[in-house]
Amino acid sequence: MLQNREQALSLPSPTVINFLAVTNSLSIVCGIIVAAIVFYSKYRHMQNDVPLAFRVSLYIGLIDAIGSATRLFLNRVPSDYVMSPTSSKACLYIITFSTIASVALSNAVALSLHLNVLSKNLFKKRANWYYEYVAIALSLVLSTPVFFLYDFITFSTLLREFFMVAINNQSTILTMALSYYSILFIGILYCYAVFAHVCIFSFFPQFQKTNSLTQGSLNQSFVHATPHQKRKSINTIRWMLLYPLVPIISDTFFVITGFFPTLPGINNLANILSTSQGILNFIVFTLNPKFRDLYFYKVIPVSRQEASSSISTQINLLPNHKF
Repeated sequence: MLQNREQALSLPSPTVINFLAVTNSLSIVCGIIVAAIVFYSKYRHMQNDVPLAFRVSLYIGLIDAIGSATRLFLNRVPSDYVMSPTSSKACLYIITFSTIASVALSNAVALSLHLNVLSKNLFKKRANWYYEYVAIALSLVLSTPVFFLYDFITFSTLLREFFMVAINNQSTILTMALSYYSILFIGILYCYAVFAHVCIFSFFPQFQKTNSLTQGSLNQSFVHATPHQKRKSINTIRWMLLYPLVPIISDTFFVITGFFPTLPGINNLANILSTSQGILNFIVFTLNPKFRDLYFYKVIPVSRQEASSSISTQINLLPNHKF
């Protein structure tokens, strides 16, 4: 949706526009379904508190639905429609916020994995309750350069792209790289790091050797856990790894197109993948063990204490690795 290199310009084919409309529509529907399930679960099964993963899925679903609705509107406006600079800035801010917020919220889960699984931070339970609020607040702030770093912003209904101008072309590219793509790059890079590290931790415990940085292997640290608890804990961690995987899939190509000249086909692929974030979030949410327990296996009211410690309790069974 953002254009800063003339060589990447090309008229989007009707097939691409229609496919973007389908993915945006599905993302909106998926976001609404996730929100409905979370609200129903809170008032029907969870007496007070909602687990971190439920809340993150809720916020990602709602924020992505707003961004997808904006993209859907922009892709459906008539070719002769002229959008004012103020409206263009407002639409671009919503899209920028939805993209950054989705990555930041995935980073909130990645940080929870980092503190709980890798470093066993003592303050993890208390910190878990404000991860997502900090992520949303930072996203609101980090999206504001749209309003004051550019002299002019407009949306081309012909090319279906936003165009922005700072002082000159080189200044515009540098401003976009520093104020937008670099933020996404840092967030996605952290997701890559946590994803790879926790994958090694959970899938290959034999590589965790006892040394000054690692207090014991995965198997050695489960001496007080039953086989069922061990298996459930590992499965929970592997499922939570899907959260940082979502921006890796949906936004990696988008960041690449922002930093490097790319072919129109790569640019179209980046736009399509970036609109699929709501769909991926819905898939990850439905794979939630607690979601399956509530709606597929047995419906048991969840108390405040159980809701607040469900995932943390399982993760606490893991070894006290310090990397």
